[in-house]
Amino acid sequence: MTRAQKHLVFVYLLFLLGLRLSGSVSSPLSWFFYVLSYLLPAGILIAVSGREGISLTACPPKIKARPLFLSLPLFSPTVLLLFGISALTTLLLGAFGLSGETVLTGDFVGILFSYILLPALFEEFLFRYLPLSLLAPYGKRSAILFSALCFSLTHCDFFQMPYAFVAGILFAAIDLACGSVIPSLLFHLANNALSVLLLTYGGTGNFTLFFFLFLAALSLLSLLFIMWKRKDYRALFFSENSEKEQLIFTKAIVSLIIVCAFFAVMRLIPQGG
Repeated sequence: MTRAQKHLVFVYLLFLLGLRLSGSVSSPLSWFFYVLSYLLPAGILIAVSGREGISLTACPPKIKARPLFLSLPLFSPTVLLLFGISALTTLLLGAFGLSGETVLTGDFVGILFSYILLPALFEEFLFRYLPLSLLAPYGKRSAILFSALCFSLTHCDFFQMPYAFVAGILFAAIDLACGSVIPSLLFHLANNALSVLLLTYGGTGNFTLFFFLFLAALSLLSLLFIMWKRKDYRALFFSENSEKEQLIFTKAIVSLIIVCAFFAVMRLIPQGG
């Protein structure tokens, strides 16, 4: 497990380096490094997994697949929770004079590719599919916590880290329960699309109010359905008994925390200057 963690942390640091390079150069080199920051780590992990004889054909291996349709009612409550955490984080950090406003740049195709498709597809591969496949055989809880921690840290933004950590836990837990990364991939795509929609039209009339009222109503209906099918959901998440696991906190993870914390602090310095 520790060896797999080291491989994962190494490519996550490489991923961060690619993103930093992307932000420090002008287009079209910026686009090149942005895409490369996703493709190169994914390729390295696939190569390492194959060399060590680790199968990536199932996520995670040896865990029984369950009905994927049960994951769908979990979407709206999950997204509403994440938006709530994001708003609370913005409010708390705003009390200290910090601003984490996101500004969308580019045309429709650029926004679709940069903010919705590419992050969802490759982040789910890098932060859900690969770590769950590599680590879940050693312990599901440890795999969930590790993938969520790395997913949160690599955002390198104190405004995004809290909801990314919660999203990482929920997405990984749902994936493991269903035996597939399809639920988190769909959730991630839809969450990104809704975020872009809110950023684009949030200042238009009562759009934000209707947006959250609709999401809250859909969440209520989803929770009612979950309560109605509570036996199915109890079986989905709690059918397997597992022994108490000890999280292995390696030096590689500590190095990732230090690097990500440094980048996160550096993002705040211009705001205070």
